[in-house]
Amino acid sequence: MWYQRARNFLPVGYLLLVAGFIAFHLLQWPIVGWDTDLWYHLSGGQYIAQHRALPRDTYFSFLVPVRPWVDYYWLFQLTVHLIYSQAGGYVGLILFRAGCYLLTWFVISRYLFSGCSVRSGRWWAAGLSILFAFFLLPRSFLVRPHLISYGFIPLFLYVLECRPRWVKWLPVLVVVWCNFHGIYYPAPVLIGTAYLAEYGWGRLRGQPYDRERIRTFVLPLVVALLAIFATPHGPALLRLPFFPMAYARSIGELQPVPLNELFSICATPSGLTHDMVISVLVLGSGVAVVLAGLQRRLRLAHALLWIGGLLFLWRGVRFLIDYVLLSLPVFATAFCRPAAAAEATAAPRSRAPAWVRTMFAMALMSLPLLFVQRMFRNRPHYPLAPLNLPQGVAAFLRHVPAEGPLLNFPNQGGYLRWVGFPQYRIMMDLELPPFTDTDFYRAESAFRDPVVLGQVIRQYAPSVIAAPIVLTDFPSLIAEHPEYRVVFFDEEEVLYLNSDRYPELAEDYAIRGLDPFALHRQLLQGAAGDLLRYRSVFQQHFSRWVSIYPYGRVMNHAAALLAGEQGDYALMRSCAERIVQMFPQAPLGYQLEADALRGLGMSEEAVRAYGRALRRAATPEQRAEAYRGMAWSYVSAGRFRDAYQTLRKVVDPLSPDTTPEMLYLFGVLADFAGAHVEAEAVRQFLSESRLAPDDPLKSRIDLLRERQSGRGAV
Repeated sequence: MWYQRARNFLPVGYLLLVAGFIAFHLLQWPIVGWDTDLWYHLSGGQYIAQHRALPRDTYFSFLVPVRPWVDYYWLFQLTVHLIYSQAGGYVGLILFRAGCYLLTWFVISRYLFSGCSVRSGRWWAAGLSILFAFFLLPRSFLVRPHLISYGFIPLFLYVLECRPRWVKWLPVLVVVWCNFHGIYYPAPVLIGTAYLAEYGWGRLRGQPYDRERIRTFVLPLVVALLAIFATPHGPALLRLPFFPMAYARSIGELQPVPLNELFSICATPSGLTHDMVISVLVLGSGVAVVLAGLQRRLRLAHALLWIGGLLFLWRGVRFLIDYVLLSLPVFATAFCRPAAAAEATAAPRSRAPAWVRTMFAMALMSLPLLFVQRMFRNRPHYPLAPLNLPQGVAAFLRHVPAEGPLLNFPNQGGYLRWVGFPQYRIMMDLELPPFTDTDFYRAESAFRDPVVLGQVIRQYAPSVIAAPIVLTDFPSLIAEHPEYRVVFFDEEEVLYLNSDRYPELAEDYAIRGLDPFALHRQLLQGAAGDLLRYRSVFQQHFSRWVSIYPYGRVMNHAAALLAGEQGDYALMRSCAERIVQMFPQAPLGYQLEADALRGLGMSEEAVRAYGRALRRAATPEQRAEAYRGMAWSYVSAGRFRDAYQTLRKVVDPLSPDTTPEMLYLFGVLADFAGAHVEAEAVRQFLSESRLAPDDPLKSRIDLLRERQSGRGAV
């Protein structure tokens, strides 16, 4: 019947709805610099395209001797370079990222739905598919070769279990996989070995010899295992996954998995979170193994894959996704493909009324959509968000006629390599290998240890040094080397130029009387009053800084506050607009814009700008600042009732953080809004305050008392 067919299609239809919703948001999400790996891939691809050969050493680094390099993801690098240079730049990479993610999810869904013969199994498949989609989503924001490997793992499993006629193409699949991401060759080896071991175990237990099975299954799998050598590197690929990197475990994704967090599921007021999804899938994989074992349906290949996934997980947080993907067969067996006895038994009909079941189902089905909407809120600058990218420093490096060694912190190495080579050669990026633990330790210690910094300077005499702006102790280290002068800074790094090599440039661009590290710390702490000592520096340099890179958040933030102190609200507004343009996801630019509009007397426009800041506020302090500004704007516009309703959201009369001035304003607005009891309480609080005899607030308290007694006006 059509009704039965429609009911069977519902899980698939719902899955398509969620897929479309995710695709819509993912295509609008920019490339974000949460790490700079993408840019060293672009640089490597550019080298391959220009030289028509693979790099064999660290040609982009000033370290000597050069480190030998096995470029195990050369095909990925060439692909992203061609997409970037020939197919739309960052927009092309966004399309590529979305395509890889959606194809991976499609293969996972096909695998889970394969073999589902009852409606409950199809709903289990749809639910698990959505969990896998959410699980993969944050990692899929990054354009890295893992995008390819995450797709190949379920594709390999799908071919082996659901499309036996395609097994002959597995060697080709492995060749493509290992040239895109060669260091991941243990994954196809593990999968192929698990299924060959299952076949061998069956033969030992008396399974009859089947020549056709040997030809169509065993031989293609053996050839697929040998196909890992079909790369330009041959056997040299074998040692790469076991490269020693004990010190590099300080990198977040290489740290051990926190088991106490992994096995805890905590409900939150905001509903489903990514941490909850991880915990559900990790715990669910263990439950699936137990269920499949109790039902005597746990295949040897599936058990070996699950154990192999645990070994992957031991290597660090990065391999959590590999573990869950390798658990895909036990999920499908335990939840999506019921045993014959269970399939023959009709599911008991719920006794709940139809409307109750409908409402519960609708609420449950809305959770994924809310999860996606929350994950993609506050979209950064499109198509490239400058988070963690020293774009201002890069613009200065391109602006001045300098060249030579560039001493950098490893985290930003990939981006600086891409924008600087061949004019500059960095120390290192986060490619491990070719760089070693010792290289990583030395590169980080050069910004924290004066001895290591001195050794690097004596050996290489860098032309420029790019120091992370959060390392507030670095100025004391570099002070021992006065030849290096601060010439530029952005929200990520401070740039020093070697005046011995470039005396005229250093003299021309030197920033004196300003410590960018201290300025950044002051802005984070909200110590705006201390900025006045930098007024002359900004008057001298700001127009030039903006001509080189107009979107620096730190310099525009400081300039906006200084302009506000001087009553130049037009300049304050232009600085705020530049911050909004490049950092639309942050409340800072909207807050400054609203303050400028209020100073210009544009109260209604200021209220709307404060509203935009509120929608992006992430902390109670940011929300309180926006509410206070909005209340003052309402006062300026004569909307006292709205001002009172706004201010009462952030003002606590009993809090020691509430100033007498703010308490007085709150009492006046409460009186205007008709909240006379609250206004009288505020007056009494103010009367108890220990104010100086000549404090003008004393006369204001008297006016408030007269207002409340009907004898005067405030």
